[in-house]
Amino acid sequence: AIGGWVELGFNPIPKLQTWVGWGIDNPLNSDLKGVKGARLQQQMYYAHFLYKFVSEFGLGLEYLRAITDYRKEDGDDGVVNRFMLSFYYFF
Repeated sequence: AIGGWVELGFNPIPKLQTWVGWGIDNPLNSDLKGVKGARLQQQMYYAHFLYKFVSEFGLGLEYLRAITDYRKEDGDDGVVNRFMLSFYYFF
């Protein structure tokens, strides 16, 4: 299998932290023979934003898009879009 991810974080303004990334998981197809519903490859793209109102409290928003390739005989490929809202309390 091959895979991994890359992530970049930066602060566009002092109270906002941002991360963007991409990842892939690509197992060897020969290892999946006879496995029903096998994923041939999956990629994800994401962005996360954390806004700190004060040093102890923040609000986060994340978007993730995952694209999964399945064997043709096991069904259609899949795409998922996920949004997540988070509240942070730092102590």
